[in-house]
Amino acid sequence: MDISSPTPIVIDFSPFICQFGKSCTGCLDYHERKRKAEEAAEVAAPTKKSRSGTGSTSSEDPFSESVEDDDAGEEEDAQEEDNESDDNSTDSSSLTPINLRFNRLLGFVLGLTVHKLCLKLVDWFCTYPRRHGVDEWGGIDRVTQYRCRHGKHPRRMLCWDVANTGRRYLGCPMEGRSSMCRFVKWIDDEWPPKFQEVACTLWDVVAMYKKKADEAEADFLGAIALRNEMFEEKEALLSEKEDWIKEQAVLIRDKEEYQRESIQRARFARASCTTLQQRIAGEVQNKKMLFGVILCMIGLMVSLMFGVMFKQK
Repeated sequence: MDISSPTPIVIDFSPFICQFGKSCTGCLDYHERKRKAEEAAEVAAPTKKSRSGTGSTSSEDPFSESVEDDDAGEEEDAQEEDNESDDNSTDSSSLTPINLRFNRLLGFVLGLTVHKLCLKLVDWFCTYPRRHGVDEWGGIDRVTQYRCRHGKHPRRMLCWDVANTGRRYLGCPMEGRSSMCRFVKWIDDEWPPKFQEVACTLWDVVAMYKKKADEAEADFLGAIALRNEMFEEKEALLSEKEDWIKEQAVLIRDKEEYQRESIQRARFARASCTTLQQRIAGEVQNKKMLFGVILCMIGLMVSLMFGVMFKQK
């Protein structure tokens, strides 16, 4: 939403940021101007105020609808007089009080938004305004005669809604959404339309960044889930690697044992072969000696036979 202004606006946000235990310049100026407007309304209509005052002392009931209607009528009269005075001042000069008021209110809402952006926004989109307490305005209201639908003193709250951001009101003092009634009594007047547009724009920006934050959180959770899955896969691969390492160590140990057994068997086979060769060689030598002895005995017997035969002749 584009918001234009007839005159350039230069805003210093530092005086319009509420601090702990101290109101900002925008709040003080707003309440001072409201007090002056109420005094002007009282001076302009003394008869109406006197008539309403006498009636309230005699038979005013804070729970009746007539009192709320009178208060609403007085607020509307004061608002109309304030709007007429603002219109007259707008036609008088270029730097009008409504521009100053708009600048101050704009600085107030921007400073309040920057100051309270880190707080948790209450997701309660209904007719009852979202709110939070303020040090200077919070607490139970025991001065006025207003009561909530439970018959209790209302609580002083500051609205934290789209178009009514920064407006004070009286609400139900009960804790918990289910037990709270819909009692609302506005203390501050309604903001100008320009300020409401700016407030809505700021809340749209806040909602956009909140949506982006939610999307970033969802992406972050998805990345964490993916990381956990990858970590589980890595753990499974590491455990499988450890199993393979153990199997490899067992295979290497079996290989070494087989190599030792094969070496021992080879040595035993060599020794057996050497022993067998020596035995075979010894038997062959013995056979040769026996064959020579047999040949010598045969030759001796043949020579003895020939000698005997020659002697007989």
